Amino acid sequence: MTQGAFVEFLGEHGLTGVHGARTIEQLGQQYGVRRWYDFVEAIYLPPSPLFSENRERYYIPIYTPTTLVPPAEFCCDFDFTGKGFENHQLALARFSDLFGPPEKGIAVNTWSHIWRFGRANLMRTTFIR
Repeated sequence: MTQGAFVEFLGEHGLTGVHGARTIEQLGQQYGVRRWYDFVEAIYLPPSPLFSENRERYYIPIYTPTTLVPPAEFCCDFDFTGKGFENHQLALARFSDLFGPPEKGIAVNTWSHIWRFGRANLMRTTFIR
């Protein structure tokens, strides 16, 4: 799948902001800014499930001092089963059905996989307790 087709797929599934037409500041004004686990400010987007079990909302973490650019990262905390390895395997299977087999990720002390679409990536990372 090309980067354009991947971005189009995300947009068709309702992932707000993926086309880069609005800045982080504009999205924050529209949806509000909240804290993500008291760690970082984030903008929670409207529901946009990529597969049926994907019920959590995607969010844009605000790491940079400027919010005058479109978002470059979209995150989602997926916890359908309440068990880390089972969650990872479920999401891995669903994303593989959608996008084909992934590469093994390189994150340490995690289960990690990545799908590449040109300069766009989809990463699935589960931290091991």
